[in-house]
Amino acid sequence: MAAVVLVTAVLIICQIFPVKAADDENLYALSAVLMDGENGRVLYGKEAYKGRPNASTTKVMTCILALELAKGDDYVQVSGNAASQPQTRLGMREGQQFYLEDLLYSLMLKSHNDSAVAIAEHIGGSVEGFAEKMNEKAKELGCKDTHFVTPNGLDGEDDRRTSGETGAGKEIFRNIVMEIKKRENAV
Repeated sequence: MAAVVLVTAVLIICQIFPVKAADDENLYALSAVLMDGENGRVLYGKEAYKGRPNASTTKVMTCILALELAKGDDYVQVSGNAASQPQTRLGMREGQQFYLEDLLYSLMLKSHNDSAVAIAEHIGGSVEGFAEKMNEKAKELGCKDTHFVTPNGLDGEDDRRTSGETGAGKEIFRNIVMEIKKRENAV
């Protein structure tokens, strides 16, 4: 009975104060998608299937694969390639070693590009080998128009994804939460 009253009240309020749908002119993003989290149905899209650079999605995928394929207490050896990454960086030097868990914090909290490459080389043997794993995971998640070239999103002119496929991110973040819970329960 309370549910019926609540639904009726919401309907009456919507009649009195109509909700205006978003229009593309007031949305400053180049592309966007609003998706029902339960069933994946697209509720709103603006250039939702136009290819865009992966940006931070790349580092999220790097983190997912690290959580799935390695252990936090793994030692990660820093290569010259990882140490030479530009822009936002931890400041690693070739030959240094870090725990993978520490590099994941560096990657996700500070967006360090050198950490992304060190993680990729540790897990995939090379940036290219890791990119193959990233693309396999993207396909596994149903992202048919997503392509990764680097673990940090830099210099990946062929890195791309669509806002519509970013909705698959709910699966990505669900995997991260499940992995964290699994690791907490193992301790």
